[in-house]
Amino acid sequence: MTDITSYVLSVGLNGMKGQIIKVEATVRNDKEQCVIIGLPDTSIKESKERILNCLHALGQDIDMKKITIHLSPADVKKQGTSYDAAMLLAVLQAMSKNPVPISDKTCIIAALTLDGHLTTFHSMIPTIHQAILLGFKQIYLPPLNYLYLHKQQILN
Repeated sequence: MTDITSYVLSVGLNGMKGQIIKVEATVRNDKEQCVIIGLPDTSIKESKERILNCLHALGQDIDMKKITIHLSPADVKKQGTSYDAAMLLAVLQAMSKNPVPISDKTCIIAALTLDGHLTTFHSMIPTIHQAILLGFKQIYLPPLNYLYLHKQQILN
């Protein structure tokens, strides 16, 4: 496997203001390890376990692979689980022989369950709003239902 760096875009919140986060991944043959860098908080560091579980659930061979995930800009603190799906997709793209092109007008914002399902996260609605304001034309997110939107007081 050649070192291939892949990236997808996501959106993070700094207060209530959105910021584009570039999620890069490199997978190479080396001592088995998964590292997330770029000022992640504890919940993002825990994403490593969700991502590895999802890779196993998807039947991906990660034996003797070093996975490095970089969240940039590197000097801005990142928090929450909203980057989970973007990190998983960036890793899958880096592992693929034929990665699917993803436009820079597309962002991924979703948390993951251990078996790979997309799920909601804290502050999801403001993140979606900021993604729209940042000019994204496609936003991949977990399935939403009426009860979730009602609970978030979006629908009355």
